[in-house]
Order: sequence, then C-alpha cells, then structure tokens
Amino acid sequence: MATKPRKHSVAVAIASPLEPGKLLLVLRPPDDDELPGVWGLPAGSLRSGETAQNTVLSVGSQKLGVTLHAPVLLAVGEQERPNYTLTMSVFRAMMSGNPTLPSRDGDRSLTYYAAWVWSDPAQLEEGAMRGSLCCQLYLQHRQAGLR
Repeated sequence: MATKPRKHSVAVAIASPLEPGKLLLVLRPPDDDELPGVWGLPAGSLRSGETAQNTVLSVGSQKLGVTLHAPVLLAVGEQERPNYTLTMSVFRAMMSGNPTLPSRDGDRSLTYYAAWVWSDPAQLEEGAMRGSLCCQLYLQHRQAGLR
C-alpha cells in the first residue's frame, strides 16, 4: 500500500490590537477545494526548504498585506485528508499594518481569502465542525486555557 504524501501547513492567530479577545479571521473562497466558505485562521503551506516561522511571515505579506512578527507556537496536530496527511502548526503572531486581501488573478497555487473580520474565536466552531484542523487546534488550545 502506497503512503500518502505529507503536507505541512501553518495557521496564524492574530489578536486585534484594538478589541481584546478578538482574532483576525478569514473567509475561504466559495470555490476552495477543501473548505469552501469556511471562516478560519490565515494559513499557508510550507514550501521546500522553508521553516514554519518563515511561512508565518509569508502568510502575512502574501495573503494579508501585513507584516507578522514574533511568532510563537501554540499547537500542532495531524489530520488524514483524502489525498494526503496534513500536519498543521498553529502560531500566535503580532501584526504591523492593516490587512488587505490581494486578488487571486487566476493564481490557484495559493488560497486567497474572500473577506476578513475581527471576531470572537467562537466563530471558529463552525469551521472546526466542518473539518478545519487549524480551527480545531486553536479551539482546543484555547479551551485548555493556554492563551
């Protein structure tokens, strides 16, 4: 039996600088292959030779138009997906700048988000129920009181 490929990804919990208790959540596009229309944490996949911390920084610049710094690892988990095994690391990071969502312009190599909002982390519960590993890991971390 062939072993499924492994995909390593990171998600980033970014706290609102103005509204304590709120996180930056992003909406996956309706044509997303795996989690269409799900609110979750900004995330990205590691490229060959890239560290998780570097991927966190790339998520900020490429997907949110901001600078992320001081990433701290919160949780790690795995999930079997139909075509691969996902390893997800969830980080907390500080943000400089105001989020702007770049346009996809036909590029399907990255997930570009449809919207963003500062919201209560409870909004991640639907994504967790729909199979979003980053939502599941963040909520487990939060429930354990490990902010």
